[in-house]
Amino acid sequence: MTIKVLHLIDSGGLYGAEMVLLNLVEEQVKAGLSPLILSAGTPDIDEKPLERAAQERNLPVCKWRMKAGFNLPEALKIVRFAQREGVHVIHSHGYKFNLLMGIWPKSIRKIPVITTVHGYVVAPRYSKMWLYQKLDRLILPRMDKVVFVSRAMLNQNFFKGLNLKNYVVVNNGLNFEAELNKLSEQLNQPHELISKFIENRKGPIIGAIGRLAKEKGYNFLLAAFKEFLGDYPDALLVIVGEGPERKNLEDAVDALEIKKSVLLAGFQNQVYSFLKSFDLYVMPSLTEAMPMGILEAMLAKSPIIASSVGGIPECLEGGKAGVLIPPAEVSALTNALRSLWETAEKRQEMAEMANELVCSRYSSKSMSENYHLLYRQIIGEMVGLTV
Repeated sequence: MTIKVLHLIDSGGLYGAEMVLLNLVEEQVKAGLSPLILSAGTPDIDEKPLERAAQERNLPVCKWRMKAGFNLPEALKIVRFAQREGVHVIHSHGYKFNLLMGIWPKSIRKIPVITTVHGYVVAPRYSKMWLYQKLDRLILPRMDKVVFVSRAMLNQNFFKGLNLKNYVVVNNGLNFEAELNKLSEQLNQPHELISKFIENRKGPIIGAIGRLAKEKGYNFLLAAFKEFLGDYPDALLVIVGEGPERKNLEDAVDALEIKKSVLLAGFQNQVYSFLKSFDLYVMPSLTEAMPMGILEAMLAKSPIIASSVGGIPECLEGGKAGVLIPPAEVSALTNALRSLWETAEKRQEMAEMANELVCSRYSSKSMSENYHLLYRQIIGEMVGLTV
């Protein structure tokens, strides 16, 4: 039996969760499954970045436009659509579809629902995000399976009190063949922006890649870099990414008087061009699940300094494959920058170990195989037979 999977997502960009989904669907097509990405958005949106990326990879994607909010009539339309298409598993990615699918009893939807929890951010109390997270935690026990992308998530305060019995852990994964091809191509074609910025500079280049959001902790990185400049005045900092914190970070750069040494490069597709230019890669996040940026840095053999949050310590083998620091501690980050930059042999050893770890543990093929087993299990439980 060819398993038909309907992936549901309402995506706001092209970040970690979206890249995981694209890698998963790509592997599912190769494995002979029949996946379809249903990408939801409001009627005023023509095309989302995820939809464009899926089309570029020749992956099956359906643009679904609907009014925002807790739209139960539209959710029922999606359930009926899945039934007409003979879908065997509905796979939700995010709060919205957890709520819109989990609210229906099995007698109505008649299709098992699995969700992947890609990670929570710390939301201000009584904000819309805070409310969504509370509702999501109420609905998770109603899912047929809940997938966490790292074992560390089970110990986060968000989930510790839920006593979920229907959960599993499936690590995120990279498509190594595709990523290594991109790495090779981008290594031979340096990005003009980074090349111009580092031209005639002899100091260390520190880099970070990710969405410009509060939970990424870039304000702490800027403060630590200011201190680092005291010892290495020719050092440069490059932050690749876009997001709601851009203006605040620009203001912080001005206030710290480090504008000549900092490049906020915006969103870039050629991440490996940047990674290969970095002497140190920093992820100062306040919260994470299983960040794809860490996996890409490990593959590129970039020496890593990262906050000890979420699945990062697991990725970096408890600090053997990268330097772990407490989140939101400027002095710890400054000391880590100095220490790792001043020990070239340690940088190389950690980078080599990180590369070996990512190649052995975090492939998209392995991720897809684990989900395939999970689909077969929940389909069998739903219909009472072995699939």
